[in-house]
Amino acid sequence: MDSETFQLNCTRLVEIYGDAIDRALRIEAERGFNRSIEMDNRHREFEERNGKPLLGMLSRIGEIKEEAGQLGTARQWLKDARESGADPEKAISFVVLYGEATRSALLRQEASERVSYAEAEREYSEATDGPAREYLADCGKFAAHQIEALVDASQWLRRLTETTVVRPSEQVEQKPVVVTVTHTRKSLPTRLRESGAPGKFGNCPRSSALRWILPDGTALTPREAAKRFLEE
Repeated sequence: MDSETFQLNCTRLVEIYGDAIDRALRIEAERGFNRSIEMDNRHREFEERNGKPLLGMLSRIGEIKEEAGQLGTARQWLKDARESGADPEKAISFVVLYGEATRSALLRQEASERVSYAEAEREYSEATDGPAREYLADCGKFAAHQIEALVDASQWLRRLTETTVVRPSEQVEQKPVVVTVTHTRKSLPTRLRESGAPGKFGNCPRSSALRWILPDGTALTPREAAKRFLEE
């Protein structure tokens, strides 16, 4: 896929399915944080009773918190990409940096909506009260609409995260398009972690922008991190 088409697809994705994606990210992030709190409380009770921690459980709690935080950050990037007059690169960055995590959240939310839809159908068939049936019918319609949007958005994201973008310099007889973020099969955070690069993605304390934070506190832009650790 050429870079201009990739840019257009990313922009259209956030325009068409922005509401459904934002809702799924919010729900899944909240669900993750609530789950980590619940597990943390259970672990504290265990440690008080037994006098020792469960290291595996602590590790899992940390993973859940990190994933929930990543979804929260993805939601902020989506919000920036949806702002009126936003630079198209914001939509590209959202897909490149958070496409995989977002798609996982969409798939989980789709499964949840299917349960809600099935429950609404079952309760509708058993209800005899008119207002109750009307309410349940609306619930079913809403769940069906969400399922359709989530399926479409996740499939669109899958295509974007699995495609290869041809750089402008590699295109034949095409007008150059300025796209400073290029796409690979895996997201940049995943590739940096798999490469063993020190640090992690987080918000810069000074600017609040997403940066790769080194152990000594140095904040690198995604491009700087890719250049330093991935030789891109």
